[in-house]
Amino acid sequence: MSVLGIVRLSATLSSLAAIAGGLGWLILVRARSRSAHFGLVALATAAMVLAAALTLRVNIPINNQRMTWSVADNIREIWSRWECTHDPYHSVAGSFHS
Repeated sequence: MSVLGIVRLSATLSSLAAIAGGLGWLILVRARSRSAHFGLVALATAAMVLAAALTLRVNIPINNQRMTWSVADNIREIWSRWECTHDPYHSVAGSFHS
């Protein structure tokens, strides 16, 4: 496996670990499902799931495509796809990245 493959795998595993941690936390506080604590944990977990889904569906395919081209004929199409998800992704995932 190449270094790039290892980096991608570690990023995916860390996202899955964070989501699993959020789900585990929800299980631990499920008895207080009407509390603000539960709601905030559920919201944070949902935001992590959304950020992971956007990354898998948009960012990774675009990055894979960019690695195989020198000058793309459809650069505007690729850029517009990335631009459409850039702001929503960072508004959801921005608080999770340091």
